[in-house]
Amino acid sequence: MVDTLLTYLLHIFIGLDVLGALALFILGAKRRSARRLANSSETSCVPVHSTGFFASLRGRFSSVPAREMDRLRSVLYSFEEGLH
Repeated sequence: MVDTLLTYLLHIFIGLDVLGALALFILGAKRRSARRLANSSETSCVPVHSTGFFASLRGRFSSVPAREMDRLRSVLYSFEEGLH
């Protein structure tokens, strides 16, 4: 009788753990999507359109402010010119 009671309690605790894990993943996904929407609404960021040697980097720096991207571009192109 005590074994049955403990088994039922164990099943309840396992069920609550599974529900807690599912809630953790669902809330984490919602927080990530809300953060992504908040970051995309910033007006100081511009998409990057690079050409030449660094074309493979396009899209990876889409949330970087324009002034920082200009500085990065000038440094990278100076290294590119130094390679030739």
